[in-house]
Amino acid sequence: MLIDGTDGDEVRDRKQRSGGWAFQLKGGAGDNVKLLQTVDVSGITPVEGDTLEFVAHIDVRKLPVGFAMLRVTYADGVREKVKIRFESAGHYEPRSVVIPLRAVALSHLVVKFRHWSQDNAKVWIDDVRLEWISPLS
Repeated sequence: MLIDGTDGDEVRDRKQRSGGWAFQLKGGAGDNVKLLQTVDVSGITPVEGDTLEFVAHIDVRKLPVGFAMLRVTYADGVREKVKIRFESAGHYEPRSVVIPLRAVALSHLVVKFRHWSQDNAKVWIDDVRLEWISPLS
């Protein structure tokens, strides 16, 4: 879901890393753009040692202000989150972060990309994935 997007915030068919489409977030004066996806994982309970890896390939040409975030909400109301700050690279760069999961039932996961640059800095997002890693598998 795109929140507070402008004309430049869209899926584009150029600058993709994987041969398909990539999402472009384009900052501008007064922008506070969010791209988010909520995943219903109610009823799933991790076991001790499970982790969740969040990976996104991000291309930044000018240094924007923003981040990618993964938030895990447990059935008991506890929330944990990890962030990946946008950094200037000039090419697609895989960025990842791992969050250890508690052995408590999950409620939902939220993946969010947020961008609020003032100077038309563009962020390209491609090949986003969440991977559940369990020592039992």
